[in-house]
Amino acid sequence: TSPDPITPLVKSVEDTLRQELKAKHTAYCNRLEERSAELRKDQSWQELSDEQRERITKQCDIETVDDLHIATQDELIKAMSDYPITSWDDRIDALTGRFARARELAAKELEPETQAIEVPRRTLKTTDDVQAWLDEAGKVLNAAVAKGPVVIK
Repeated sequence: TSPDPITPLVKSVEDTLRQELKAKHTAYCNRLEERSAELRKDQSWQELSDEQRERITKQCDIETVDDLHIATQDELIKAMSDYPITSWDDRIDALTGRFARARELAAKELEPETQAIEVPRRTLKTTDDVQAWLDEAGKVLNAAVAKGPVVIK
């Protein structure tokens, strides 16, 4: 009998999917830890009680992810249907906004009059560009802070 040509192909695809899922999972966990470390350094966050921090974390949908269980084909299929590979980049990118919202809520928890302000965004190529941006952002922030505390989005 001739060898089965399909089994090695299926195994190869499974291995590739496992590697990709592991890479995405690791990237998510790393970004989550980076943003968590930044949040722990935030002065407003430090002043909150554990209960307040937990409530804000839940409100902002900041969550750890379970370990991957992808050893068998069935586990791999379940993991792929729970979180397809294409959804991982969105989950990773969403963390930045979720943590920004957590910082905003922490500041508002301590000072309800806190305003969330967006600074101008652009590509800076020269020191003159940087200075122009600083001048513009400074005007926006000075105008806002005149009305009360500010947290930058």
